[in-house]
Amino acid sequence: MRTARVCQHAWSNGDDLVNCFAYLYGTKPLGENDFRIATMLGITTDSWAMRKSNFSYLDTGKGYSNVAKQSFETWVKWGKPVTAAKKAAHLQAALDYLATKSKQKG
Repeated sequence: MRTARVCQHAWSNGDDLVNCFAYLYGTKPLGENDFRIATMLGITTDSWAMRKSNFSYLDTGKGYSNVAKQSFETWVKWGKPVTAAKKAAHLQAALDYLATKSKQKG
């Protein structure tokens, strides 16, 4: 008997950028909730939550420790320490990426 193979999402830098923002600041500034953002990006909510848990691990040492190199690099660029300028740039980059993804779907 054959079983169906589930395709895994290939996380892009932009996906990580948005997920890191959502981890640090929540999704309210992005104008959507976790479910809608994950759906827009073609990511399951479980995968979205797991990636946020990776950022939690990088931040606090608690969470899912199997961190992808790309996520680590995203954290180095956008994670703590946070400044107002860095937060503003991160928000703009996340909004720009989401706008691009929204246009591709529409």
